[in-house]
Amino acid sequence: MDKKASQPDVMADGVKCVDCHATLYGGHSPAKVKRTCVECHDASYEKMAEEWQMEISDRMKRLKLSVGRLVAQKRGPSEAEKKKSDGLKEIEEIIKTLERDRSKGVHNFLFARELLLRAEEQVLSAERSFSKRWD
Repeated sequence: MDKKASQPDVMADGVKCVDCHATLYGGHSPAKVKRTCVECHDASYEKMAEEWQMEISDRMKRLKLSVGRLVAQKRGPSEAEKKKSDGLKEIEEIIKTLERDRSKGVHNFLFARELLLRAEEQVLSAERSFSKRWD
């Protein structure tokens, strides 16, 4: 994955991790995350944080299902080779990156969306490549 493509969130210039996370002691429940956003922003940010997390979560679920279908359809010499083919390795790296972040997009929504778009394009490319093999 191209690490140079990642850009810090626009808030990174003026906000430090501790500015938000200090209020999240005892866990990161959705309600606490939303309250933290509203402490500095207006009430619309509460709904926005929820919408961001829902979008990223939904797209991640669909992406994982697509990858599972592609892996199941591949026929090759080994399971390792199946996962490497047609960009699946990059897609899996994107999934791992977003899962490791655990914010479901709140830390850097634009970058999370960019990564998901890249992965979704890789899935489409792999599906086209796979379908051409059977034509």
